[in-house]
Amino acid sequence: MTQEKNLGWSAAEYSELVGFDGDWRDTWWHQDYLELVARRLDLASVGTVLDVGCGVGHWGQRLATVMSADVEVIGVDHEAGFLDAARARAETRPGRHTYLHATGETLPFEDGRFDLVTCQTVLIHVADARAVLREMLRVTRPGGLVLLSEPNNLVDPVSNRIALGGLEDGELARLFAFEATCIRGRAALGEGDAVVGERMGGYLHELGCVDLRTWTNDTCAPMYPPYDSPVARLHADAMQRWASQGVGSFGPRERTLAMYRAGGGDEDRFEPLWQAAVKSLADVAAGIAAGRFRGPGGFMMYLVAGRKPG
Repeated sequence: MTQEKNLGWSAAEYSELVGFDGDWRDTWWHQDYLELVARRLDLASVGTVLDVGCGVGHWGQRLATVMSADVEVIGVDHEAGFLDAARARAETRPGRHTYLHATGETLPFEDGRFDLVTCQTVLIHVADARAVLREMLRVTRPGGLVLLSEPNNLVDPVSNRIALGGLEDGELARLFAFEATCIRGRAALGEGDAVVGERMGGYLHELGCVDLRTWTNDTCAPMYPPYDSPVARLHADAMQRWASQGVGSFGPRERTLAMYRAGGGDEDRFEPLWQAAVKSLADVAAGIAAGRFRGPGGFMMYLVAGRKPG
């Protein structure tokens, strides 16, 4: 891979950190759920797809499994270092896949080029989600579909922390408030809105989309010893990888501190909150390693669909 920078990491480092390598991200969706979504949205009639912020291709390639065999999928990403891996993965996947270096804010396509324009965990990283959505709508044909998959990353860390048990009075509330402050700061720094999943439907409505529909993902990553299911093994590996990096939900310490400051946090209170956040992740990883962590592995992922007026 080309060694470009993504939020301070090289492409290879970022791929490892966020689970682009391997099949972990493919476990985010049950196949029968995607088939249900395909029936609801008539994805079998889709001939052309644009996957914005495609990474190494997981989302567009999963969607291609519930479309026609000759569907054309074009993926774009601002990080050129991801695209060789996307091309390699696509060789064994259904559909015709092409990957290009481009940003969501400036898509290199004519108006109305695609039947379906989609993204997954992309809008949480952009400075202006509305600007990206306007550009996605521009390249969607009249009557075509925009499909967005984004999380609420303030809710997601809570389930594992509750599953750990043994939290002192107020500790969960302090950690939740710490992350909320960092989320505000992250947005203020132009690094994205980590709770954009809550806003996508409203944005599409503002931009004039019709036939708006919203669902939540039905997938969990249950973690019960001996963690011998394929999903549990992949999730256990991911947790161990994150813990070994010594990072929190928002990356390394200095980056998290910058967000905390920008969100209005009191720097004198940062260090114990940071240590508690890192320890929480390390405790989950240690519990898995010792075979004593048990949790349902729930997370909040929204799927929002809207059509461009014909």
